[in-house]
Amino acid sequence: MFDELKNIVTQLRDVSSRIDVEVIDGKSAAELVRISEDARRVLDGLRTSAIGRVGTTEAWRVGGSKNSAEWVALHTGTPIYEAQAVVVLADQLRHLPQTVEAMNSGKISTAQAVEVARGATAEPHAEERLLNLAKSSTVRTLRDEASRVIAAATDEVERHKRIHKNRCLKTWTDQDGAFNLKARMTVANG
Repeated sequence: MFDELKNIVTQLRDVSSRIDVEVIDGKSAAELVRISEDARRVLDGLRTSAIGRVGTTEAWRVGGSKNSAEWVALHTGTPIYEAQAVVVLADQLRHLPQTVEAMNSGKISTAQAVEVARGATAEPHAEERLLNLAKSSTVRTLRDEASRVIAAATDEVERHKRIHKNRCLKTWTDQDGAFNLKARMTVANG
């Protein structure tokens, strides 16, 4: 099974190395984007499922990582915040079989899966509706609908407690030397 997948990756590398995007026309470039996106979606689905399995089996402990997100960041070369996001998604997907199927078949992107999972985790009956919306709308529209689903599924006191518990204030200096500030808190404190 893994040999077959490795062969496909080798073939993909070979084909990719022979495509000179500087000489193809715009129509061909657009087609290449669509094909690449199809491949990426399928591989992202497989990768997310595998990351979930690394988490549930605690295989991340073997290398001395503190948690599965740290392991993912180390082994994939991604920032820790991206690794944490995919670990959260993989955990949510354990309870969302329709979303797993849609992701593994390439019907939805990782960004769409994140929003579907976010809403369907709060209200499991919304999974199918959110998946249908994902097929015909932007990620922003899907995110807004997932937020509405969460708001409807959560009472005001519970929401306030959750936001308060997850409040944060982050500051940093970016690559341009600009000071940045990001805060998350309840409306009453804002």
